[in-house]
Amino acid sequence: MIEAHITRRSDGSFIPSQEEDRAKLAHIEERKTIKVKIFQVKERNYMFLKKYMALIDLTFENLPESLEIYFNNATDLRRDITVQSGFYDIKFDVFGNEIKLPKSISFAKMNEQTFRELYNTSIDTIIKFYLKGADADDLKQEVINRIAAHF
Repeated sequence: MIEAHITRRSDGSFIPSQEEDRAKLAHIEERKTIKVKIFQVKERNYMFLKKYMALIDLTFENLPESLEIYFNNATDLRRDITVQSGFYDIKFDVFGNEIKLPKSISFAKMNEQTFRELYNTSIDTIIKFYLKGADADDLKQEVINRIAAHF
């Protein structure tokens, strides 16, 4: 299954929203009919999601050596940052131990306001626990530079 974002044009046709979406859809043969499920993104800004993911990737790429062993990839790090930022659900295992599960950041499960709160809180969490001593403004600027480099 392919998951990609598409944008409806004024002529009724659809185009990939970003270059990465174009790459995901490139293997589909021309003039072939495909079946899709459409979910309209209404309450979230897709570019803000890209900004958040750039923040997580930047953090992962600059983790101190002492922390690298705890994360296999940026997704593992994102989950930990989400929990440490206070965005989690609690469940209990069969032994009664509390487990904190990161809240989903999917468009369907987190609205724009909550996502912005997560982003802002994540910056504080990153500076406090992962990139100690980093400057928040420098971190935000580097995220913007990364996003701008892709456009």
